[in-house]
Amino acid sequence: MQKLSTLLIVLILTTAAFAVQTVFVQHNTEAQFSPGKTEQTVITSDGRITLAPPTTQIFADANDVWVINDTLQLPDGSIALATSGLGQIYRVTDTTSEILFDGSEQDIQHIFSLALDNQGRIVAGTGGNTAVLLHQQPDGSFQSLPLPLADPDDPESVINYVWDILPAPNNQLYLATGPQGQILIYNLNTQTAHVVYDAQENNILCLALDPDGFLYAGGDELGIIYRIAPTNFATTVIYDSSHSEISSLVFDSQSNLYAATADAGAARPGAQLTLDNGTQGRPETEQPAADAPNAEPEPEQPDTTNEPAAEPADPINESTITIEPIDQTVDIPSDAQPTDTNTEPESTTLAEEDLQQAPDMPVQNDTPPSTGTPQRNTYPATAPTGNEIYQISPAGFVRSVFNQPVIILDLAVDSQDNLIVATGNEAKLLRLDIPSEQAQVILHDEPSIQITSVLVAADRIYAAAANPSSVTALDPGYAATGTYTSPVIDAQQVSRWGQIQIDADIPPATSLQIATRTGNTEDPEVRAWNPWSDPQPADQPIPANATPGRFLQYRLTLDSTDQLTTPTVQQVKVAHLTPNLPPRITTIETAPVANGNPAAHNPNLAVRWQSADANNDQLTFDLAIRPIDTTAWITIAEELTEPQYTLNTLTLADGRYELKVTASDSPSNPADQALTSQRISDPITVDNTPPAVPTLEQITLNPTTIQIRTTATDAYNPIASVAYCLDSDDFQQTLPEDGIFDSLTETVTFNLTDLTPGQHFLAVRYQDTAQNTTHQNLIIQTN
Repeated sequence: MQKLSTLLIVLILTTAAFAVQTVFVQHNTEAQFSPGKTEQTVITSDGRITLAPPTTQIFADANDVWVINDTLQLPDGSIALATSGLGQIYRVTDTTSEILFDGSEQDIQHIFSLALDNQGRIVAGTGGNTAVLLHQQPDGSFQSLPLPLADPDDPESVINYVWDILPAPNNQLYLATGPQGQILIYNLNTQTAHVVYDAQENNILCLALDPDGFLYAGGDELGIIYRIAPTNFATTVIYDSSHSEISSLVFDSQSNLYAATADAGAARPGAQLTLDNGTQGRPETEQPAADAPNAEPEPEQPDTTNEPAAEPADPINESTITIEPIDQTVDIPSDAQPTDTNTEPESTTLAEEDLQQAPDMPVQNDTPPSTGTPQRNTYPATAPTGNEIYQISPAGFVRSVFNQPVIILDLAVDSQDNLIVATGNEAKLLRLDIPSEQAQVILHDEPSIQITSVLVAADRIYAAAANPSSVTALDPGYAATGTYTSPVIDAQQVSRWGQIQIDADIPPATSLQIATRTGNTEDPEVRAWNPWSDPQPADQPIPANATPGRFLQYRLTLDSTDQLTTPTVQQVKVAHLTPNLPPRITTIETAPVANGNPAAHNPNLAVRWQSADANNDQLTFDLAIRPIDTTAWITIAEELTEPQYTLNTLTLADGRYELKVTASDSPSNPADQALTSQRISDPITVDNTPPAVPTLEQITLNPTTIQIRTTATDAYNPIASVAYCLDSDDFQQTLPEDGIFDSLTETVTFNLTDLTPGQHFLAVRYQDTAQNTTHQNLIIQTN
């Protein structure tokens, strides 16, 4: 096998001292690859791209088929489909499609479930106002078999839905029904039915049988998983999930039970499905030999007839619950009746006292009602973050092996014990390898919305989709060709694109090619981009042939002439080089330096600016000043490394000035490639001179009253305030004659009243908006 590592050739030589360097965009995880588009390729949860399984669409575009509810392999190898719309049963092969049953004549719109009787003939469960069983006869026609009332004492309590059917011994069937939440056993020989269990929820949606004949059921409303003994139908709750709906149950070859949930509230349409759980590394899936030095002994199976089931030591991040191991196989008699769990069956269920003794497994103490309601294990209610798949081991330990914001509609197990998961939202079919914690999307059935049913028949997988309806067959191995188109890579600026480094395994009989395209708009499908380059083999250095642009996509083409072999892409690195761009000064601000006394004039001015550089270059700054309406700039600071400066305006004459900041990226670039940019501030005023006051005029109005009139003038800033103080009293503010301080010149008139005879000392304070302050004094003589 060839191990490829195509080295990237940098277009422009750079050194570590310079900021203009090659930038590498790396894709090597599922989260990084998954925004791209796969066509006959899959992305694994550990971030690898391979060819997808070969697919054949065997059914599509049937008139009046809304949803395919169930799929079943028939004895001749063809596939039966249960549909909604006209209530039809189809038989399909790779090349043919025929209707075996049309429910429109009987006003049947929905066929929800399919199974085979002991003669290999179809039995179907319907849904609607009144559910029936449809039993295929030797001539191919279907006989309608009525179901009993859910409550014999209530003529209105009909069964409306048969959600699932499982064959049972002696030509019997288990039926999961609604909306009374009953499990029935139906004898096809006598056409009679008995209630196996009457649940406290609306619907029993799914059923599964373990190798020893124990029946497992999942419900809708309470999200409970039940176990039902085959001898007397004694029922036990083996898990009470935090979800409202158990949508599917399936066993693997090791007798692990998998249960899926389908809460609508736990699914988020449009959410990115990422199968990687974020952990690092991978588990060791090969177990040590029994005689290996470090091998742990097989745990002995406990005798749980009279003892509580043991809990695993120190479970990590797993919610665990135990049930008694199953050790017998029995036939189901046709006349068996449900047994109340108050009567403990022999070696089939945990006794109530055992459940109460088990650690961390509180149970309700209410006596079960006579209908056979089992004891429930109760757990703290938690809001589900996504729908889950639980693995329940033969010993009864429960752990969540999948949690994603999708609707899980069906489960199956393939010949390798991989879990096949049918999901809604985006009609994706998943394959989960539980021991190795690996997962992948093996089918994205666009434009359908849901994959509603999945069937594994030998080594073939059938995925039935809805909205629109179709059936796709997935064969073992790999497709002959497939492509992966990357998400759009944004260099932020028009850039020169270097070569691409690809790490991939390319076995014999396979090949890997790459093409690229660039553009300057984010969406290549909406705006014109440069055309795709010619595909180039990825087993040799890839020349740089991408036209400069801000955005780039790459497209990988995987090919194989051996159906059992695929190239595997592990990592893609794309390099781009943005030419040196000038820095930018985005704003300049000035403000007086705080000095602890906001009423006092401060000649120091804080100058601050903001800068940006597209290359992330290190910048230095020069600061210059000039009087307004002149052309000559005077540099007052050079090579500043911080975007701020304190200007002492006492070094300047009063007047109006402009500041200029020059930014340079010279610390990060060669001298002949360094770039600068400049920005000029808004005009600033330097005013360190207090207002001018020519005179204070006094007018005697009467022996005890004198009027004072004064005028203050400032060259650059408006007069802000005038206050007076008589005989060392407190200063009193006064207003100008026009009632507002807003001008460079203001006249103020005020009266001094109730003066006593003799001399008085008057002080007047003047201040401009720059807090420049001056005082005038006046001696007043009264008689």
